[in-house]
Amino acid sequence: MISTENLTKEERAEYWQMVLDEFQDSGLTKTAYCQENEISVSTFNYWENRFTIHAIRGFTP
Repeated sequence: MISTENLTKEERAEYWQMVLDEFQDSGLTKTAYCQENEISVSTFNYWENRFTIHAIRGFTP
C-alpha cells in the first residue's frame, strides 16, 4: 500500500477505487487481500463503505 497522505482528495479517491477494483478482480477474501497488500481491514472497510454510500447518493467520495 502506498502512503496517501500527500494526495489530493480526488487522487485519494482514485487510488482507493483502484484498490477496490483490484480486490474485486482478485478472487480473494477481504481479509486475505488486505493481508497480501498490507492494508488494514478497517481502512479497507472505511473506503468500501464510502464508495457504497456515495454510489447510492450519486456523489464521488
